[in-house]
Amino acid sequence: MAAIDPRLPLFQRLAGVLRNRVQARDWAVGSVIDSEQDLAAQYGLSLGTVRRAIEELVSEGLLQRRQGSGTYVRRPQLGGLPTRFFDMPANARSAIPESRILGIEAVKPPAEAAEALGIAGREQAVRIERLRVWADDLVIAEHIYLRKDPFAELLKNPADAPGTLLYPYYEARFGVVVNSVDEELTFSTADDDTARLLGIKARAPVLVITRTASTFDSRAVEWRVSYGRADRFHYRVSGR
Repeated sequence: MAAIDPRLPLFQRLAGVLRNRVQARDWAVGSVIDSEQDLAAQYGLSLGTVRRAIEELVSEGLLQRRQGSGTYVRRPQLGGLPTRFFDMPANARSAIPESRILGIEAVKPPAEAAEALGIAGREQAVRIERLRVWADDLVIAEHIYLRKDPFAELLKNPADAPGTLLYPYYEARFGVVVNSVDEELTFSTADDDTARLLGIKARAPVLVITRTASTFDSRAVEWRVSYGRADRFHYRVSGR
């Protein structure tokens, strides 16, 4: 705990230590962490201090308590992004659209991707081009940029392409756990390439979803831009 600002209360210093341990993957995502009694013994602190530290990380969404079972490293709930913005056709076989990989290659990323990923100079990124398809209906075209470290293996063996869900694939194949995403939605018109991919007319309106995905230590590992057919856009929110 010596590395944590000594001016902070003890429980916040311990929360910082435990946060660092989660980020370092001392405990795997979805696994139970050490018990409160064990943590109190490890750090020479009271149970009350340990509980306050754990509550701090629970409120951040990093940990999750399970009654009678213990405290676990919370698995991020990122499913359904960004397809939640589109109507699922009645004849769709699954709520998750099919993924069709069009290509994987090393490229110089666009400026926005380079800035988000911390890529400088002539450094390249791994680009995945893919379509999201519901019941043979093209809905979303995606350009996905990844840091070459640790995703360079994708370039050596493109046959080992990711499946429908990318984030479970990143975790299983590369040990990279996406913990958070930042998204921005705008509307634009389709250029010729996007129109061809989506089977719509050039200059037709499209929904543009820009996303940066980061790991537990706030390191951005993926930047993507998704173009969705505006005629399939649907968003509903309720409030009181």
